[in-house]
Amino acid sequence: MSAKDYLEKDYYSILGVAKDADAATLKKKYRKLARELHPDTNKEKGAEDKFKAVSEAYDVLSDPKKRSEYDQLRTYGASNGGFGGGGFNPRGSQGQSGFNVNLEDVLGGFNLGDLFGGGGGRKQQRSRRGSDLETEVSISFNDCLDGTTLPLTLRGQTTCSNCKGSGAKPGTNPKKCSACNGSGQTMRNAGGFGFADTCSVCYGTGRIIEQKDSNCNGTGIVNETRTITARIPAGIKSNSKLRLKGKGEPGGSGGEPGDLIVNVIVKEDEIFQRDGDNVRISVPIRYDEAVFGAQIAVPVPSGTTVTLKIPSHTQNGRTFRVKNEGMTNTSGSKGDLLVKVEIAVPQNITGNAKDLLAEYAKEVTHDNPRAEIIALNARRKR
Repeated sequence: MSAKDYLEKDYYSILGVAKDADAATLKKKYRKLARELHPDTNKEKGAEDKFKAVSEAYDVLSDPKKRSEYDQLRTYGASNGGFGGGGFNPRGSQGQSGFNVNLEDVLGGFNLGDLFGGGGGRKQQRSRRGSDLETEVSISFNDCLDGTTLPLTLRGQTTCSNCKGSGAKPGTNPKKCSACNGSGQTMRNAGGFGFADTCSVCYGTGRIIEQKDSNCNGTGIVNETRTITARIPAGIKSNSKLRLKGKGEPGGSGGEPGDLIVNVIVKEDEIFQRDGDNVRISVPIRYDEAVFGAQIAVPVPSGTTVTLKIPSHTQNGRTFRVKNEGMTNTSGSKGDLLVKVEIAVPQNITGNAKDLLAEYAKEVTHDNPRAEIIALNARRKR
């Protein structure tokens, strides 16, 4: 915020609060005005300008450091007469009123040349960083495993490729504005004070483009469709955000472009479920495999299989670990594959198998697997 703004704008009046309003009061008042004046809901003429003014006022008054500087500057510089009839010296001088102040202490980080005429403190208009853009992509579980490269198609503002962002016709260059000597600002006097205004000739750019590039009409910016290649790293987690440096909107007045933020969604897989760097899978086994043990083929995320040894007397739901068959993490190492075995109950039993199973049932009638929990429940009720 410039010193000129601090002197000329009454932020308290803009927000409609007292000068001793606390932070809670400021916030409540700002939210009320912001809702009433927001351009998306208020289409009345002048509402957008009021919304910007309210936002600017709250930005200053809600920051204790900015508010302190603002209050001090307006106290000392509200009028020329406030510094004594003999005029005012920003370094500190005593006028007819006997008032003595060092305004540099009051202004803190302000450049005195921005406030008082003849100070040589004119600054060229600051370059503006371009806005960040956001997009979203969905990738498969397999792409997440190994990483992938995707083309992203974007439509919006970008630096003109014809003039490389200069705005000038190829083969020509912008010239320094003679009205402001390339600073982007001119000075005016107001009641003993000198203020810096945006140059009305070059509009603050400090440059004059005599021959504009026809492709962008001298702006250096065009709206077009562009394709950006994004590298998605292996093992990325769903809803992770990638920042592509310099791939956002172009900056203003020579400022650097913004970034492109890519939100990555990983689709669910039909077989595997992610658990951190590990991957889980449920595999059915037969009853005889659980009882006698077996060696079974288990699918792994890479698309092949590994042999898993099932020991005898394996209980339903037991989980086995297969090393280094999970997700690749940021360090380059891999998690594990966690295999949960589930005993499959056959839907149809015929012939000899049915007879054998009936004989088995007769042999184990004395073995009740529910006896223990029934006994525990009985004791619990006593």
